[in-house]
Amino acid sequence: MTDELANEYSLSGKASAANLCKPRFDKTCTYKFVFDRCVKKFNSIHEKEIRKVVSDWLSQAKHRKYKKEQRASRKLEQPIISTGGAEDINDMDI
Repeated sequence: MTDELANEYSLSGKASAANLCKPRFDKTCTYKFVFDRCVKKFNSIHEKEIRKVVSDWLSQAKHRKYKKEQRASRKLEQPIISTGGAEDINDMDI
């Protein structure tokens, strides 16, 4: 699931900071799939633990998206460093 999509949901559909009610993720087939996989993989895990992890992951989607955009922006701003190799000679206007 992308961070863009994750940012559109909250686990239980509570209102966001902007007072917008997000759809409930815990009522989706995707949540049921994740929940079932966790129970199968970690036999002694409790529903409360799964809900906490999923809720935290969903709520951090906006921040992850922002950080990803920041990294991409910094990458674009980095100067091109010449290696002095043949590929640099091919790029020169002669």
